[in-house]
Amino acid sequence: MEDTPDPFDPVRGRRARRERDTAEIWQLHVLHGDHREVYKAPKGFEQGVRDRSVWSDGSLKERF
Repeated sequence: MEDTPDPFDPVRGRRARRERDTAEIWQLHVLHGDHREVYKAPKGFEQGVRDRSVWSDGSLKERF
């Protein structure tokens, strides 16, 4: 069985992960924990401007 490498790197000092290919920041929603907030760039992450939300199964969450 082949091990698939993790496509995410840790973000220093945060509970978020950075996707290697796109540099998007993914963070588990702290209050609910049932979806992830996705930020296009670290600057948006720091400012709290998210691009989209994604459910645990990978589907797009239509409303924030």
